[in-house]
Amino acid sequence: MTKLEVYDFKKLYQTIRSVEKKTNTLPAIINIKEFESWFSIILSICLGFILYIAVQTNETSISIIVSGTQNMLLYILSGLIAMLGFIVAGLAIMLSTTSITVFNKVIKENKLEYLISVFASFVYIAVIIVILIIICIMMYFILSINTQFVFWLYMIIGVLLSYLVFFTLFYVVSLLGTCINIFIFNLNHSEEDS
Repeated sequence: MTKLEVYDFKKLYQTIRSVEKKTNTLPAIINIKEFESWFSIILSICLGFILYIAVQTNETSISIIVSGTQNMLLYILSGLIAMLGFIVAGLAIMLSTTSITVFNKVIKENKLEYLISVFASFVYIAVIIVILIIICIMMYFILSINTQFVFWLYMIIGVLLSYLVFFTLFYVVSLLGTCINIFIFNLNHSEEDS
């Protein structure tokens, strides 16, 4: 049996980047050829337009906008924490259902780097979720500061934050497809043994 090295976060990220370079793709969060990115951009622009209208129609009562945004941040924050649990559980289930026999075959076929990059994609989105959680907490308290409302800053942060949230949602959904593919991969390699 081949001994594997231990992968820390830096090594996992380098593995993902290595596979992306071999397949000539960009990181998922900025790859507009991927569904998760381009659809998130479209939805963020639409939401930006809605935010613009909401602020323009409530110029005299910005506190309504700030209060609504804070409530939305709390909802997003709760969802992100739940999603983080889903990611950890999903990765644990995938790793525990992948047999030693399958790993050995992957190693023999020199495809371990690709399999590790699939598992590392769970870590990749978990890091994005943690960053989003931190941003949401900070934004919640920043909005509590009694200062003048800066329209353009609110719009920029709103659109960027919405992009990250939409991207995270779609990326997690695509991980469901990855889970199914890993199951099929395990099944195919297990049947070869029988």
